[in-house]
Amino acid sequence: MKLRPYLKSQTESGFVMILALILTLSLSYLAMSSHGSVESKLAVQRNESDALRAELAAQAGLEHAKAMLVQDYYWTGTDDWVPLGNAQFEVQTEIVDDDDSDFVIIRVTSEGKADNGKRVLAMEYRISDGDQMEDVGCYLLSSNIDIAKSHFNTDIYLADKAGVVYDYTMDESGDKVWTLNETNMGPTMIFNTIVNQTSYQYSNQLYFKGSYDKVILKTPFYMPSWNLDHYLIPADDKIVLIGLEEISNINFHKTVVVKLDPGGTFNVNDCNLHAGLVIYVEPEYNVRDGARNYLSIDKSLIGNAADPHIGVLAPATEVKGGGQNITIHGFCYWNSVDDMDNAHVNGGLVIVNQVNDLDGFNFHGHPPTLQNPPEGIEFRESTPDITVVTGGESIL
Repeated sequence: MKLRPYLKSQTESGFVMILALILTLSLSYLAMSSHGSVESKLAVQRNESDALRAELAAQAGLEHAKAMLVQDYYWTGTDDWVPLGNAQFEVQTEIVDDDDSDFVIIRVTSEGKADNGKRVLAMEYRISDGDQMEDVGCYLLSSNIDIAKSHFNTDIYLADKAGVVYDYTMDESGDKVWTLNETNMGPTMIFNTIVNQTSYQYSNQLYFKGSYDKVILKTPFYMPSWNLDHYLIPADDKIVLIGLEEISNINFHKTVVVKLDPGGTFNVNDCNLHAGLVIYVEPEYNVRDGARNYLSIDKSLIGNAADPHIGVLAPATEVKGGGQNITIHGFCYWNSVDDMDNAHVNGGLVIVNQVNDLDGFNFHGHPPTLQNPPEGIEFRESTPDITVVTGGESIL
């Protein structure tokens, strides 16, 4: 019997094929394993990214809640999810403690979501009332004050430090904007002057004579907003004067509205303006820029104690006393005042900038006027003080 001859080359070829097959299978396994590892790492990174975005959204929810609660203690939270880029948040609030009349504690829960990520942050805020000054009759919104031998039969507010007034302006869209004024505007010099009630101020200085109360404030005050556009609309209860610079020996029972060119002066001599005087200025004018116009008053009676409670509304006007026998009833809003010696004002008074050489000035607060300022004038409450009581995090 013949045997088939053994071929070495065939044996080697088979061995190589087996090695190639093993190598191919190994590489395939390694490729699949590597792909799975990459996918796993990517999934972990995606989850971490989602979690981070969710946490940032929840933090944004807490800040949003803080801003809303400052305006309204009883804000209950968002009505729905609030979009925030590629994430969103939802906020709920709960009153924890309101037994103390001076403050309330509110628990805020903010949930953030971003794809597969979720975070819940919780915070408790202690909110105390802003400084309430409902009975203040006179607001001096500048530290640049020179007053002597005067009498204030009212509560008075003094901005005797920098950074204590939020200045009011109107932006290009017609929205009200308040910006903290941190400028030191000058010295506060008050001599031989009496305050019968309370002085609200930021320093511990004794400015007044007598046994008045002194309250040291901590939160800034919002300058009252103003818009005099309504007074230019023709009506039976007002007289609009455009371009006129003086009136003398006139008795008006309608509100006198004056529109002047920038830098112009209006003189009131020996007049009875029973329904008040308005010096118009555009609503977007920044009253901290100083006086746009000037008003000189001599021997005149302006306003009365009845509705509409208008004294002299002139937020962009420097008011000067040209002589004696000046009496004003109603609400007054002035840019600055100079040399109003021995004048009598009964109602409410806001002065934005300089109070210069005010001697023998007499002011009496009038509660009906303070409770019902004229149209176009609006007070905003001071910002409540909000502090964190506790904070924590829950992970869903």
